Amino acid sequence: MRESMKNNGQTRLVRRCRLRIFLGSAALILGAAALTAALASSAGASPILYLEPESRSFMTSFYYGTGLGLIIAGVLLILRNRSYLKDPERRRQQEIREFDERSQAIGTKSWAYAGYSLFILLYVMILLSGFVSVLMVKLLLCIMAAFAGLLIIWRMILSRRM
Repeated sequence: MRESMKNNGQTRLVRRCRLRIFLGSAALILGAAALTAALASSAGASPILYLEPESRSFMTSFYYGTGLGLIIAGVLLILRNRSYLKDPERRRQQEIREFDERSQAIGTKSWAYAGYSLFILLYVMILLSGFVSVLMVKLLLCIMAAFAGLLIIWRMILSRRM
C-alpha cells in the first residue's frame, strides 16, 4: 500500500509539473501580448482611448513591465518544473515539500489568512476612496462582490467534492 501511495504522489507531482509548464507557456504568451500592446501604444497605433494626457506613457510602461515580468516568470516556471521532471532526486525533494501534511496545512492557512486580509483591506479602501472618487468606490465594491461570489462558489464546489 505504501508503494501505491508513493507512486500516486509521483503521479500527482508529474501532473502538477506538467500543468505548471502549461501555465508558464500561457504566461509567455500573455507577456508577449502585453509587450505587443506596449509597442503599439508607444508607436501611437493603440486603439485604447486615454482620457488623461499622461495616461499613454504610464500605460506603455505598465504593459512593458507586465509583459517582461510575465515572460520572465513563465520561463522560470517552465525551467524549474522541467528540472523536477528530469532529476529524480529533485523530484523526490519536491514531493516531500508539496505533499507533506504540515506544508499543506500551512499553505491552506496562508491562503485563508490572505483572503481574510484582502477582504478587510478592500473594505478599508472602499471607506477611504469615498473621499476621492465615487467611481473608485463602485469599482472596489465590484471587486469585493466578485471576491465574495468566488468564495461562495468555490466553497460549494469543494464541499461537494470532499
